[in-house]
Amino acid sequence: MLSERRHRRRRAVAAGAATVALALTLAPSALAGTTYYASPSGGATDCSQATPCSLAQAATTLFGGNTLILEPGQYSFAGPSPITFAPNLTVEGQPGAPAPVITSTAATNSIDFPGGNTLSYVDFESAGGFSLTLGHDSNVSQVSVQAAADPGSVPVCDMHANGTMMDSVCIDTGSTGSAWGATDTGAATVTLYNDTFYAAQSGAYAMWLDQTASGGADDVTATNVIALNGAGATDVDAASDGSDATITMMGSDYRAPFDGSNGGAMHGNVVAAGGNFAAAPDFVNAAAGDLHELANDPTIGAGLLGLSSDGPLDVAGNPRTVAGTVDMGAFEYQPPATPTLTAPATDTAGQAISFSGAETDPNPGAGTITYSWKFDDGATATGAAVVHAFATAGPHTATLTVGDGSPYTASATAQLAIVPPAPHISAAAAHPAKRKHGYGAKLTFSLNFAASAQVTVAERLHGKRVGGRCQGALARAARTHRCPSSKQLTSTSIAATAGRNTVVLGRRYPPGRYTATITATNATGSTRPVTLNFRVP
Repeated sequence: MLSERRHRRRRAVAAGAATVALALTLAPSALAGTTYYASPSGGATDCSQATPCSLAQAATTLFGGNTLILEPGQYSFAGPSPITFAPNLTVEGQPGAPAPVITSTAATNSIDFPGGNTLSYVDFESAGGFSLTLGHDSNVSQVSVQAAADPGSVPVCDMHANGTMMDSVCIDTGSTGSAWGATDTGAATVTLYNDTFYAAQSGAYAMWLDQTASGGADDVTATNVIALNGAGATDVDAASDGSDATITMMGSDYRAPFDGSNGGAMHGNVVAAGGNFAAAPDFVNAAAGDLHELANDPTIGAGLLGLSSDGPLDVAGNPRTVAGTVDMGAFEYQPPATPTLTAPATDTAGQAISFSGAETDPNPGAGTITYSWKFDDGATATGAAVVHAFATAGPHTATLTVGDGSPYTASATAQLAIVPPAPHISAAAAHPAKRKHGYGAKLTFSLNFAASAQVTVAERLHGKRVGGRCQGALARAARTHRCPSSKQLTSTSIAATAGRNTVVLGRRYPPGRYTATITATNATGSTRPVTLNFRVP
C-alpha cells in the first residue's frame, strides 16, 4: 500500500508547541491555538498528549483554530456515517514519525473537512468507496488517498471552492469517478502543485473539473502535476453546464485532455500553458499504489522550478529540490548517497588489490544500482567488488561512481600509497674487464624494480686453520692445514634501475680468483645476496 512507502523523515517539531490537558470533555470555550492529540488506541476525552483521544472523539469535540496531531499507527472507522471535523482546524501527522493511516471498512464512506482546514502528512486508505472531502479555503499537503471513488462519481479527493493541494497523491481504484476533482463549485479558484493523480479504470478520470452550478467561472491551475488514467482513457477532463470551467496545466505530465460539456452552452477547457509532457509516466508499481517514478522517467527533474509554492518536502518527507531541479508529481526522486568504498590504504605495485563498494538504494524498485570504477592509471571496471593492480609505485586513486539509471550519480574516492615490491635480482654475471694495465671487473644483473644496489668484490685466498678457525693468508711455501679465506677489495653503492644494469669496477686486480656480491634494497625490503665468481688471468 501507499503508506508502506512513506519515509520516516519529517520536519522538526515546532519549538514551544503547547499541550493542555482538559477536564473530561472539551467545552466550546476551549482556548483556540491549542494542540491536541489522537491515537489509534485513544479513548480519553481530553485529547491531551498524555491521554490522547480517538479519531471520532477528536472530530466531535475539537473546535476551529486548534491543531490536532495524529500519532502514528492505523486508525479504522466503520461508518457509514462520515467523520466530519470542525472548520478551521489543523490536522496533521506527528512530526518525526511515520504518517498515520486512516482506513474505512465501510462500503461507502468519507471524511469531511468543511472549510478553512489545514491537512498534512496523513494517509487515507479504503477498499471500498471513499472520499476525502475538502471544503472552501482548505490547504492540503503531503497527503495520500487510495480508494475507489464514492458511488455517484464523487472523486477520491474532492475539493470545493477555493483551496490548495500540494505534494499529495490521490489514487482511484474504482471504475467511475476520478482520483481528484473539483465538483459543484461555482466561481472557485483551486491551485495544485506537485501532485500525482492516478485512476486505474477507463471509466474514471485522473483529474475532473465538474461545474454543475452557475455563479461564475471555475479555474484550476495545476503545476508540476502528474495525471494518468492507467487504462489509457482520459487523463484530464473539464466539464461545465454553466460558466467556463478551466484547468490550466503547466510543467505537468498528462495525455488525452477532454474539453467537455454537461449539456450547457459553455464548455470546459483544458489549457496547456507550457512545459508539459504528453507521455504516460512510468511508475514503480501503480497497481499496488506505488507511484514513485522509475529511474528513467522523463518527469524527473522536469518540473518548473522556483515557484513561491515549492514546499520543502515531498509526500514522503524527502527534500523537494534535488541538484537544483524539481520533479513533476508528488514524489521527488532522490539521488544516491555517497557510496561506501573499501580499499587498503597501502599495497604493493603489481599486486592484485581488492576493492568493494556498497550503496543503500534511496528509491527501492525504481532502478538497479550500478557500480563503475575508474583508476588513475586509466583502467576501469564494473561491479560491486573488483580487483585491480597498479603497475607503478607512488600515490594512486580509485574512484567509485554509483547510479541507477536516473540523472543522478554519487561518487567516492580512495587514496592508496603503492610501494614497489621487494627487488629481485636475475641474470647476474661477473667477468674480468681488460684494462690498459691489467684487469678490472664487469658485473651485469637485472632488477624487477629500481633499488639501491651494494656491490662488493673480494679476493679469494688460502688461510691457515688455527684452533678450528680459518685465520689469515698463508705464505706460498706453507701448504699444510689450508682453508679458504678472502680479502675485501672494493664495496660500491649504486642506484640501480629497473631492468638491465652494468657495473664496471675500475681498479686493477692481480691474477687470481674473486667473488662479487650484489644486494639490492628498496623501501619494501632487500634481496638475498647474490654471489658471483670470476677469475683474473
